[in-house]
Amino acid sequence: PVAVLKIGRSDAGRRAAVTHTAALAGADEVVDAALEECGVIRVFDVDELVDLARIVERYGVRPVSNVGVCSLSGGSAALLADLAGVHGLGVEPPTEATLEQLREILPPLAAVGNPVDLTTEIFGIPETAGTALGTFLGDAGIDAAVFPFPYQLGRINHVMAEELVVVAEHSDKPVVAVGLSESLLDDQATRTLRAAGVPYIPSATKAVLALERYARLGRHLARPVLAPMAPAEEAAAADRTARDRVAALLEDASGPLSEQQSEEMLRCYGVDFAASEVVDTVGDAVAAAERLGYPVVLKSAGADVAHKSDAGLVRVGLWDPAEVRTAFEEVSGQYRQITGRERAPVKVAELVDDGLEVLCGVTTDPSFGPVVTFGVGGVYAEILGDLAMRVCPIDVDQARCLVTDSRCSPILNGARGGPVLDVDALAGCLAALSRFAHDWSDRVDGVDINPLKVRAAGRGVVGLDALVALSEH
Repeated sequence: PVAVLKIGRSDAGRRAAVTHTAALAGADEVVDAALEECGVIRVFDVDELVDLARIVERYGVRPVSNVGVCSLSGGSAALLADLAGVHGLGVEPPTEATLEQLREILPPLAAVGNPVDLTTEIFGIPETAGTALGTFLGDAGIDAAVFPFPYQLGRINHVMAEELVVVAEHSDKPVVAVGLSESLLDDQATRTLRAAGVPYIPSATKAVLALERYARLGRHLARPVLAPMAPAEEAAAADRTARDRVAALLEDASGPLSEQQSEEMLRCYGVDFAASEVVDTVGDAVAAAERLGYPVVLKSAGADVAHKSDAGLVRVGLWDPAEVRTAFEEVSGQYRQITGRERAPVKVAELVDDGLEVLCGVTTDPSFGPVVTFGVGGVYAEILGDLAMRVCPIDVDQARCLVTDSRCSPILNGARGGPVLDVDALAGCLAALSRFAHDWSDRVDGVDINPLKVRAAGRGVVGLDALVALSEH
């Protein structure tokens, strides 16, 4: 397992990194994506690095999803349980059989569940705490346990520390001792814990962060290793054909690429787009709409206005020739007014009104090169603030992991009775986009498909708009 303390989260940190190492620190989100892809855990100060290392040193790496909390104080137990939930760790109760055993072991006032509150009744029989914690940790559903020391309790804390050592020696599951403050355990108790290798972390927040990162290490090591495979002969031939076709298109390209040119390049790699035609006259626009079938979308096809919706150059939901004619005159007139150009081509496209809108694209990081990005689009974008990344190239399996990492994954999988959407087609599209960016990293600076519609399972994905930005050098 590998954990990394990397600076450069802020502008000040990045400036310091450049000054100190004469190396450019990559965008922080890209660094996180690259580390996640490699199964490396990132920490943010030296204490966090040491805390995680102590748990790994004592217990190795094992899967952890549900944490048991056991304490002498209901307040400290609730604090640890709350922090665990905030940081994505489960705090689910053990089985009924384990709960019944705990009721038999503990005093009547003890609260049995998860957390377990031993209460001050345990002060008269402190040895019982070790028996209870061992029983709690022995439950199949409890993957690790934390025991906070909430007070200065002298001999009671010494006995509790000794009991924790015994429990840790008889279990392969992680046991972490927690001090709610640096001053709450005296030297004798901390020496007892540390001499036995039981991790002691004098902060509730840092203890939970260490366990959360430990749990992520376990998940990373449990993931199947996605070894690169040589493509099948027919796939390799298809890739060569795609590269040859894009090379020919790039030879003819000059200045900003139009939406149509961008789509044509991406189609070479298997990315699907809504059917469309580019025309120059109002009559041709009506004829194109008739061929595509109503309703249609009409937008400017000029390459020199990037954000067409903001410029008033898009009309959606045109149902008849009259609406197409009006839209053509408005859009072409607005384009001429903005650019001063006489020719004002428009694009007429089929209207795709089903499926979930997502954003996908490629950015170029100065340290890592092309990075494929994915997130939910449309009305959900601002609510979720969703963006997941992977360093290119990625295959279909890695693309599925990218989709799973995004916050819109539940929506794609039919959350709250919604339709299950075509995640396989989405993963294929992201992998194709990644191959395109990787193959042409010396010519392409960025790609934007916004939006991409993910339709119901089996119906595929379809892009509605695309922009390929060429590098200037």
